[in-house]
Amino acid sequence: MKKWRSLGWFACLIWLIVLSACEEDDETSRQTLLLGTWDLSQQSIEQATISSGDNSLTFSEEEFVQYLAITGEDVTVDDLQLFSASTDFTFNDDQSYQIEDAANAGNISGTWSLNEDQTQLTLQISSEPLIFNILSLTENQMKAGFTFSQIDEGIQLEIDFILTFTK
Repeated sequence: MKKWRSLGWFACLIWLIVLSACEEDDETSRQTLLLGTWDLSQQSIEQATISSGDNSLTFSEEEFVQYLAITGEDVTVDDLQLFSASTDFTFNDDQSYQIEDAANAGNISGTWSLNEDQTQLTLQISSEPLIFNILSLTENQMKAGFTFSQIDEGIQLEIDFILTFTK
């Protein structure tokens, strides 16, 4: 009986060692998965919030476009995109990145980093970083969230975007 109990403890110990080794691989592989060129394949507004004092309104993408139309703004969903549809993001292993926007002929470059638990991607652009929340990341697809925030005449606008990238 003692032999079986010792064998059970030994099996548990081996299982814990294997499990901890897998967790380390997951952490390092997330950074490795990010490397390469990603095409922006889709972007949408998850929600938009307009706040003033104690009052706030929250809209879906379609509702936000309708709200802007009511207020006299002539915009479409395409006008509210962060990047053009032909934008590529390249992440290099030396922690440099480049964003190539073929439609607007603009390139942005700088350095990138992941936070400790590898759930946030920070792109350093001059003094103002862009921080993306990594929602999912596989070998061929990444989904990230980004919040655009602006205050104008005491009115705060926050737009939560969901961006999908493919390799």
